[in-house]
Amino acid sequence: MCRFIETICLENGDYPLLDFHQQRVCHVFQSHFPGMEPLDLRDIMPKLNFQERHKVRLVYGRDEYVIEHEKHEQRKIGHLKMVEDDSIEYSFKYLDRSRLQKLFDRRGDADEILIIRNGQITDSFYANVVFHDGYKWITPDSCLLRGVRREMLLREKLIKEQRITASDIPGFQKAGLINALTDLGETEIPIQCIIKPS
Repeated sequence: MCRFIETICLENGDYPLLDFHQQRVCHVFQSHFPGMEPLDLRDIMPKLNFQERHKVRLVYGRDEYVIEHEKHEQRKIGHLKMVEDDSIEYSFKYLDRSRLQKLFDRRGDADEILIIRNGQITDSFYANVVFHDGYKWITPDSCLLRGVRREMLLREKLIKEQRITASDIPGFQKAGLINALTDLGETEIPIQCIIKPS
């Protein structure tokens, strides 16, 4: 059976991006489990009072789910390695990430990867990417997965979406990683720390 995952941020006793997670869960049910009532996250998410940031992991399928949580430790990212895969697909947040893992295993000494599909920038292994041109943050319109933080930042007009190719990268000053647990500006990488494909 196909299973999916939502990695949800809990901070100050609240789930600040829960509505965006709910939209994605509804999309999964519409696409994969038509006719089934989607999970209602407001009903099933545990009431936790941690003030520090926690990662709440929801794994679910057609008629089952499991929820776990742990304190979040922010990863330190020094270098990104570009890896190419012209057929990679990850438009739904599947629990099975084996195809992405194979790309991540090609990172060499880098901390993270930057996935290139048909010459266009998509995502990293665990996050959407943004680039700063000295004036504004831009995110690729060819992302693999429409992450919840990315959707929120686009809605609030804090980032702009446009086509970004591998050849565009030297024109930026820095890159950033964003996901449910990492806000804009929390993980930034100088552009010279992006390593070209081997």
